[in-house]
Parts: sequence; structure tokens; C-alpha cells
Amino acid sequence: MLGVTGFNAREDVRHARRSLTDEELGRLIRAAERGPVVYGLCGTDRAMAYRLAVGTGYRVNELRALTLENFHLDGSHPRVVLRPAETKNRRGADQPLPAPLAEELRGWLASKPRGDPSCRCITRRPR
Repeated sequence: MLGVTGFNAREDVRHARRSLTDEELGRLIRAAERGPVVYGLCGTDRAMAYRLAVGTGYRVNELRALTLENFHLDGSHPRVVLRPAETKNRRGADQPLPAPLAEELRGWLASKPRGDPSCRCITRRPR
């Protein structure tokens, strides 16, 4: 390691990353809703996966792990709970949901079979 030199990550920006604006996020969700099946998800499921990702901050693999049993939408404090085995840090997560998102999820999840992943294959890198 003695011959390895460091570098300044700020000067070597290979992928400039930024958050989507509210307008861009809205366009993405609307496009997904009208879009075809991609990676095994129909447009409405993909759009809901985007809403859920934004509303919870969960990573892709955490979203893939979700089943109906993870959603606790009744009562005054709707939330999504992940077990330790389902999170990257292995500590589990109990994420509160904004009321409008919880309401959308109630309708969307009503058609999902119990025990079947509701957000499987949200995104997979092409090979």
C-alpha cells in the first residue's frame, strides 16, 4: 500500500448524483403508471414502489422483501416494519408513513395475496 496514492473524490466526479425535483418525481411516477411491464412489474405496481421508496427511504432489497405482513396501516400511526434479517444493517426498521401514502397503500395492497412479495423485483440491473 506504500505506493498507492490517494485522490480527491470532489475533483474526480464520474457520476454526479442529485435528488429528483418534485416535478421530476411526479413525471417519473406518472410515466411508470402508464408504462409497460418492466422487470416483472406492471406500471401501477412500479409507480407504487417508487412512492413507497420515497416515503420510507428503504433500499431496493428492503422493498423487495416486503409482504403484506410488513404493512401496519390501521390505527393512527401507519407504518412499515422490516425484521432485522430484511435490512442492510440487520437492526430492523419501523418506518412511519405519511397519511396520504398509507391511504394509497391500503387500496393497492387490498388485491395482493398474503405471503406473496408485494414489491418483488422493483429494479434489477441489466446484465
